[in-house]
Formats: sequence, structure tokens, C-alpha cells
Amino acid sequence: MKVRSSLNQRLQKLPPYLFAELDRRKKAVLAKGVDLISLGVGDPDKPTPAHIVAAAKAALDRPEHHKYPFGSGLSDFRNAVASFMKKRFHVELDANTEIYSLIGSKEGIGHLPLGVINERD
Repeated sequence: MKVRSSLNQRLQKLPPYLFAELDRRKKAVLAKGVDLISLGVGDPDKPTPAHIVAAAKAALDRPEHHKYPFGSGLSDFRNAVASFMKKRFHVELDANTEIYSLIGSKEGIGHLPLGVINERD
């Protein structure tokens, strides 16, 4: 039995992912030996500082970090974000009502309109 599936109309209307196309083009140019400065996705090109690696390793040894955070994420993280925003940008945010932990910016950018915009708005 052959299973057929297709993307829904909303997904079919989406343009190709820009950075995948840029990566394809970058690889083609690099394969020709061209010296290229990439201004694409902000992938790190330098090693993570040792103190950050050490802290991440230490956190992995703590069983409470072996679970997914529930709901809006860990309160310590949200409080740290609020502190950073105040120190860096002089913006006061409530860690319990104005900060939400995501797995990445694309998740937030993609899901936010689905949560706040009604069909035909």
C-alpha cells in the first residue's frame, strides 16, 4: 500500500527557506576556491569560551536538568533574562509575565502570529 501525503495549502505557499538557499550558493562558490566572507546565518566561528563549556558540563551532571522545562521555562533563566535586559537595554520586564523561553527565535517568530492574529485579520 502506497501512502500519499502532501503539504497543506499554507505550507505550499511558503517560499523556500532563505538560509538554506544561501548555504547552497555559498558551498558552490567555496567549491570554486573563492575567498568568501559569509554574512549568512550567525553560526559561531570561534570556540565557546572555556568557562561557558565548564558551566554547561557541570549543569549536565545535575539530574534536575535532565527534563524538559515546563511551560514558560525555568524561572532562574527568565530572571537572568530580565536582569540582562535591564542592565543592557534599560528595559524592565516581568520575568513571570513578559519573558517566555523558546527553543529558538524561528519558533517564536513563526508561532507568535498564530497566537495573536485571527484568520482574515
